[in-house]
Amino acid sequence: MDEEIIKKIATYSDKFVEKYLANVFDGCGMLKDWWQALRYFLHYSFYQGRTDTISERVEKKAMDILERYFARKSKDELIRLRKENFDRIREELQKAIGKGKVGRGRDIDMVISILDFVSGLKEEDKNVVRYSISKIKEGDLEGHFRELDQIFSIGPKVASLYLRDLVHIYSLEKSIKDKDKIYLQPIDVWVRKVAVKTGIIKDGKLSDDEVRRRIVKACEKIGVSPIKFNQGAWYVGSHSFDILLENLNKI
Repeated sequence: MDEEIIKKIATYSDKFVEKYLANVFDGCGMLKDWWQALRYFLHYSFYQGRTDTISERVEKKAMDILERYFARKSKDELIRLRKENFDRIREELQKAIGKGKVGRGRDIDMVISILDFVSGLKEEDKNVVRYSISKIKEGDLEGHFRELDQIFSIGPKVASLYLRDLVHIYSLEKSIKDKDKIYLQPIDVWVRKVAVKTGIIKDGKLSDDEVRRRIVKACEKIGVSPIKFNQGAWYVGSHSFDILLENLNKI
């Protein structure tokens, strides 16, 4: 295991945060505004199993519709979140995304499932980010991860991705139990490849759960944040060509 390379990769977390989190998600705003919080969760849900270009198009089409329902500063916002409105929202989504259009039919089912989940929250204002933070602070990260995993088409990767960056944005990493850190490790092709190249794993065919465990164990051993390593590994993998160009003069 190459400890120095692992430490170096973790430093690329800063690049990831600068490009994808800083000035993109308003931490204070999400705590105050249930719609901003929902937009944050929805943003992660669209990026799965396809190119970012297609995901961006699906997100744009879906959010244009949802904005008309929920992006209002009045009591109508939460009234529209009632289940009796979901059929109408589904119909509008079917006209914009799904089979024969951009995206897939399951994108529509996923959005409705997310709305159903948020509408069922006990919190008065249905703020999914505040709800997630409360679960984390209560020490129930594992339970909340499994709760999110049950939402249609979310799955462990998206749940981990959402929770990983949420923990980073609100500086909650120190409050996470060691046994729960695996739930903040989304595993994709880039993270897996970097784990192999650094010697964290030798078998690229290991299960996602085993890769998560070994990343956390390796990072903890050398005093590196598993979250920062995961963010950095994805950034290094997906931006390898850009990083190569930036460092050509050093080679």
